Amino acid sequence: TQGKVLVNHAYSEVGQSNGVLTLVKSSKRIDLLDENGTVLFQTYDDLIPYPKGFLEETASGMKGWVSATGEVLFLPIYDSIRLLNEEYLWLTQDKKNGLARISGEFIIPLSERYQSIRSWSEQKVGVKIGDSWGFVNEKEQLLIANRYEGVMPFYFGYAAVKIKGKWGVINALEQIVTQPIYDQIDYLRDGLMKVSKSGFQGVLSPSNNEELIPSTFDNIHWNTRNILVESSGKWGVFDPSGRQILPVSFDEIITTLSSGYIVKRRGKYGVVDSQGGYLIPLKYDWIEEMGNSFVCSTF
Repeated sequence: TQGKVLVNHAYSEVGQSNGVLTLVKSSKRIDLLDENGTVLFQTYDDLIPYPKGFLEETASGMKGWVSATGEVLFLPIYDSIRLLNEEYLWLTQDKKNGLARISGEFIIPLSERYQSIRSWSEQKVGVKIGDSWGFVNEKEQLLIANRYEGVMPFYFGYAAVKIKGKWGVINALEQIVTQPIYDQIDYLRDGLMKVSKSGFQGVLSPSNNEELIPSTFDNIHWNTRNILVESSGKWGVFDPSGRQILPVSFDEIITTLSSGYIVKRRGKYGVVDSQGGYLIPLKYDWIEEMGNSFVCSTF
């Protein structure tokens, strides 16, 4: 079958991005083409691809935003544009800050009132006014006064806030549900938060102000379904309710495509199920998952 030429030989580079072709001519011009080879957008500026659009940057450093279909949504007249949560843009121009959707609509228009902005979440956005942070709505009404040293976006009805150098958690009524005792708070998923205190990490449920996993671990990672914890080089597994599935005694834990784990201890590998029961004993030099089966090797 004879193929159809969609793009001529005038381009020195061809790359796929965002469902359209990004093509760079030898003259440094960048063209965005659709699947039929039609030019959607052209520029002599730099074009940086993101999952849902392109950041345009001029030689002088000014920034603009182009949609994934080649539509210019923000001209390159901004000092900076930062993507927040893949859905929002924090734009700065002179001493003004604003927040917009990646589709091109401003939520918070550019204003000198704000020194910095967080992502839009749950009908609120964190803003820095003067030296302190608070939250406003899309009408720029102050919902939570700017009294905090730092804030994170609202998440399942709660937001992490910084008070006197430590992080705690408030609800939408600005009631403190978790006292500011943590050095750092990061959002995990399903409403849970990873908390750090004195160099150790745990998992907090702000809805009942409880550390489901105590702040005693060196590292915590959420895999596809459970939480992996590490302490002094040993790994274990907890479920999102805080129930321990695997003791913190393994040298390595590999999440499988099924509901179990490949585990390693004292140089030997085995396989456990989602409840911690052994499917394959710890006696192999290597185990690899192959579809619905495991290949076990001894050397």
